[in-house]
Amino acid sequence: MGQMHKLFLLGNGLREYTDKLRKKGYKTRAFNSPSSLLKNISVDVVLIIGSSDPHVRKLITKHVRDIPKIIISSGSEDAKRSSSWLKEPLAYPAFSPSATELCALVARVIRESENISNGKKAGAELALIREEAKFLESMSKVLAKSNTPSEIFSTFLRRAVKITNADGWAFFINDETSGELYCKKSPGMERKCSPEGSSKQCLAREVTLRGKTLRISGRKKGGSIPSGITAPPGSYLGVPVANEAETFGVLELYNKPGGRDFTKEEACIVEKFADLASHALEKIGLQQRLEELVITDDLTKLFNTRYLTRSLEAEIQRSIRYSTSVSLIFMDLDYFKDINDVHGHLVGSKLLAEVGQFLMGQLRGLDIVARYGGDEFVIVLPQTELNGALVIADRMRKNIEDCVFLEKEVMNLKITASFGVASYPETADSKESLIKIADDSMYNVKKNTRNGVYAII
Repeated sequence: MGQMHKLFLLGNGLREYTDKLRKKGYKTRAFNSPSSLLKNISVDVVLIIGSSDPHVRKLITKHVRDIPKIIISSGSEDAKRSSSWLKEPLAYPAFSPSATELCALVARVIRESENISNGKKAGAELALIREEAKFLESMSKVLAKSNTPSEIFSTFLRRAVKITNADGWAFFINDETSGELYCKKSPGMERKCSPEGSSKQCLAREVTLRGKTLRISGRKKGGSIPSGITAPPGSYLGVPVANEAETFGVLELYNKPGGRDFTKEEACIVEKFADLASHALEKIGLQQRLEELVITDDLTKLFNTRYLTRSLEAEIQRSIRYSTSVSLIFMDLDYFKDINDVHGHLVGSKLLAEVGQFLMGQLRGLDIVARYGGDEFVIVLPQTELNGALVIADRMRKNIEDCVFLEKEVMNLKITASFGVASYPETADSKESLIKIADDSMYNVKKNTRNGVYAII
């Protein structure tokens, strides 16, 4: 135990103890003044002080309150003056001890100081565990409420700033296309964000390239700072936010109060936070990609509005390129609400599904049929002018009127539908206007006659 500690001796009359302490395995070093001692102080030191000078006590306690100190006095007056040390933490008085007694006291002091240190470390670890538990809880709530990356960022940043007590922060997103780093602020965060183009961005780039945490002391400049990068004004902690394939973001924390450095324990838990956040963000990204891949409506098995929007844009571009027309039909079932009210929503859903398949059988292979929502359907007719679209719409109207639906269920329902037609470029000049004009035309039918076809010309 003792070999791991150094003993610094300050004052007169302590030479007699040196040989005995060294034989016990302690590394001893004598100093003539407090200033020279303080220049060499470290956390693994025990001070042995043989001076009752108030100036010495004031200087020592100002700088090293948390270092264990053995105060040796040799007379009653000396002991009286030395009693002022007792107000200080980790101070142990000894009155004219023998070399053996001092060795025993040193062993006790080291043992107690280690116990105190271990207790503080355990307390800090417990606090970190609690913060990690809070983060897990808050992240779970965020994921349950919303799947937006901004809320993930906000939760991640708040916890990281709180646990490290950082004075400043920044979060950089690595743009896959340009390779540039962009500073992203999180909603609700009040602390200042590192400006783009500062030395922090250079450090963030270094974290991205390394793919691992970078921790820089605010007091000891040099080895921890990568070559060619400007040192930050204070302490720095850069943590990558990454999946298995790449680093796509960097969290920067800097400037702790009192000029203190970020600890390894703090870096470790922020890394855990980053890992949890990256998994959450990756899950959201996967979910969004899967949603983009889904192009059909669950009930009718027709295309959904997402696919309709993309396809309609492509058809308009094709019509421009080849100087052709593309037409759009909006269709809405008449009195569908009555069917739900009389027969129930399950029957209504079955009717919508059967109508969807019926429409598919009425059209060409290149035509697109989509469920727009509720009992509304949209049909895209490539290479079809307005007059041709009106003919197709009216044929569909008649066929729906003549058809008997849900015969297998012995419901034998008879229905009608209202149609609105628009064409690009004859009556519309954009995708948005094409949809709006067809929709307005359909509602004109519903408002007046139902079971009809109308186009605004």
